[in-house]
Amino acid sequence: MGDDALQRYLKRVDRMGEPALVYSATLDVDAALLALETCFPGRPLFLLRATGPLESTVEEVFETFRNSFEGRGVLGIVVNAHVPAPLLRAVERICTDNHLTLHGEGGWKPLKPPPDWRMVVLARVADAAALEGGMASWFSSTLAL
Repeated sequence: MGDDALQRYLKRVDRMGEPALVYSATLDVDAALLALETCFPGRPLFLLRATGPLESTVEEVFETFRNSFEGRGVLGIVVNAHVPAPLLRAVERICTDNHLTLHGEGGWKPLKPPPDWRMVVLARVADAAALEGGMASWFSSTLAL
């Protein structure tokens, strides 16, 4: 599957309004990010890379999600088989509950993404089952490249 299949898939994901998972052992992250920009024109692209030696903190993860909600854009998340726990929890909440829960003044509050917000997880794995925590099972829509 090539760029055309990825673009068709992303356009379908946008119409359906569902979180998406794209994976491949040889995923070209730069090409996938370009496809996100092409398929969601005029919408801000927020990026969270979780493939480095330093793990994302809870604060970094939630700030990126919150900014993407406020920006009414597209959140691209780049992962490999190891997904930091704070990111894993945030993705699970969005996929299963369609909101995050943040602690602020007055206690815990749900933070819902706007209807036109999209999340696309780009995973460099050969098999989606290799993703930590059963992550692949949370997505109703996946694409293997």
